[in-house]
Amino acid sequence: MRIALLKGHGLAMVHSLQSRAEETSDSMQKWLEANYFAEMKSIERLSEVVHNHIQAGDKLKYELVLEFTDFYLNGDCLMVASLPPPPRPPTLEKPMASTPTITQLESLYKHLCIVAPSGFISSPEFFNLLRDIISVNWARNTLPEPWSKLNETQLMEIVSLLTDDYELIDWRRFLLSAALPWPIPSLMQLLVVLQRFKAADAGDTGFINEEQYLQSELWFFNESAPPVPEDPSEPLPYDRLANLRKFFFQLFADHSFSPPRLDYVSMLQYFAADTNPKQGFIRALSVELGQHLKHSSPGHLVKSMPSIEEATELSSSELDGEYKEEEAPSTSSSFLGDQKVSISALLAVLCHKVTKMKDDYLPPGCLSLEEHTEHLVHIFRELGYKPEDCIPFSVLCQHPFTQILMESAKHRQLVNIHRVLLPRQDEGQESG
Repeated sequence: MRIALLKGHGLAMVHSLQSRAEETSDSMQKWLEANYFAEMKSIERLSEVVHNHIQAGDKLKYELVLEFTDFYLNGDCLMVASLPPPPRPPTLEKPMASTPTITQLESLYKHLCIVAPSGFISSPEFFNLLRDIISVNWARNTLPEPWSKLNETQLMEIVSLLTDDYELIDWRRFLLSAALPWPIPSLMQLLVVLQRFKAADAGDTGFINEEQYLQSELWFFNESAPPVPEDPSEPLPYDRLANLRKFFFQLFADHSFSPPRLDYVSMLQYFAADTNPKQGFIRALSVELGQHLKHSSPGHLVKSMPSIEEATELSSSELDGEYKEEEAPSTSSSFLGDQKVSISALLAVLCHKVTKMKDDYLPPGCLSLEEHTEHLVHIFRELGYKPEDCIPFSVLCQHPFTQILMESAKHRQLVNIHRVLLPRQDEGQESG
């Protein structure tokens, strides 16, 4: 009986072990099946990623990792070198009413250099040139849209504003007028810039190169750089003043030399122009002397144009007004003293076109350098001075012939041709 009990207990244990083995086998089977399906799913995901890259023609940027049932992209392992961000689009200047862009100004400059390399052109030739530029198809790219709407009467008005007593036009004055608005300097600012140019001109040659010019601060500058857009696909803001400054060198430099050189006194005399020819003459003579001339007849300092704070958005109505020059320091004797003027200084201001044009090409009635000199010698002797003397400006400016010279100095007059281009806008500003 005891043996029978032991046999029964042994059979129960065998059945129990068999049952446990069967359960373990089932669990292992399920685990193996789940693991297999997980691995197959990871392989499918890997295949899908590779398939998509092949179809798109893209390179695999990151390492693909398949470990047992896990599939992932290893962000720490690059398969190809990182590409640099795409460059920003080129900076473009936005059109501004009737004012040509810098690119358009440069195009006009190059064309005028070919047509009239001396810098002067007869008024009929200039009229025909402007009419041709406006009439042909490429005018839309050369000049702003308001220019294409000019009629012949308006063209004649522009030509008349720029024409001197000898039916000549200095096309550099035209380009300066077309480029408005730009910061118009006071006489004090011009004299300060003159001293900076002279400091750059160590040899006292009267000329500086482009590098020296760009290193010298003008009367205008950007107080703060425009903000850089965060989006790298956006172009940088266009800095018109910086590009206008480079254009001024191109406009006034002598490109027959290598490298080009700039007669900085002559350049500053262009910027000394005033809406009143007489004041423009006095400002230009002040630049030539490097001193602030005092006009004794009204008892006040010479009036001139506004500084950058007043002229950054210059309108034609502002150009027609009068602006008071900043007061001179009362302690400066050189500023308020009776400056003396030589014949050579007067010739430099009077004979602007004569020095740039050969005698053979001077228009009828235009005095040569020798004839101008004879007239000035006569004035000096009438006032009791020798030709080699320097005469006080307060005495010189009282002579009737000197008054005529100053009042008729149209080449020292600042002209605003935008009044013709945008007449309706000007009327609205004036009525306002």
